[in-house]
Amino acid sequence: MNPFFSTVGWALAGLISGSTILSIVLSLQTTGPLLYTALMTQDMYLAGSFIMLLSVLTVLGTLISDLILAWVDPRIRLE
Repeated sequence: MNPFFSTVGWALAGLISGSTILSIVLSLQTTGPLLYTALMTQDMYLAGSFIMLLSVLTVLGTLISDLILAWVDPRIRLE
């Protein structure tokens, strides 16, 4: 169970970035084409906001997976 809980936190940002690529390929009207257009037109504020959102989700996902891993595995001590 430890490898599962340690990698499940990466899925939070992976869902957002994966949906970006998927929405561009399938021409869905989500945030994917908006991010792609922001990158192609060099809109620094919009593209930076998306990248910052992905990085915050990565940090939160890692924090949540570490807390779950500490709760599940009794060998991990918070002291």
